[in-house]
Amino acid sequence: MEVAKIESVDWSACPLISIDKDVMHGEPVFRGTRMPVEDAIENYYAYRELQGMSDEDAIKATLESFPTIPALKVCVLCWPMRLPTSISCNLEHHCFGRGRS
Repeated sequence: MEVAKIESVDWSACPLISIDKDVMHGEPVFRGTRMPVEDAIENYYAYRELQGMSDEDAIKATLESFPTIPALKVCVLCWPMRLPTSISCNLEHHCFGRGRS
């Protein structure tokens, strides 16, 4: 089974994510770290799709894989609610007070 391809996402609105050309060549990272967001997302989908875990188990495994990344705890909760081809961490409801559409 192949892991779903992740589309490019505009992370600039997410307060938990940092984009700086001097950090990881401008890749979106969890704020205050050098951990690329895409690595965590791919990890989650690898657990879910390649290992056949449920969303809940894939979330738990991803959180255990990256215990020092607090932003991951919020972002990872958004991933199962979106199609693998349109992952985003806009966190409309949690961070910006807007409901999900």
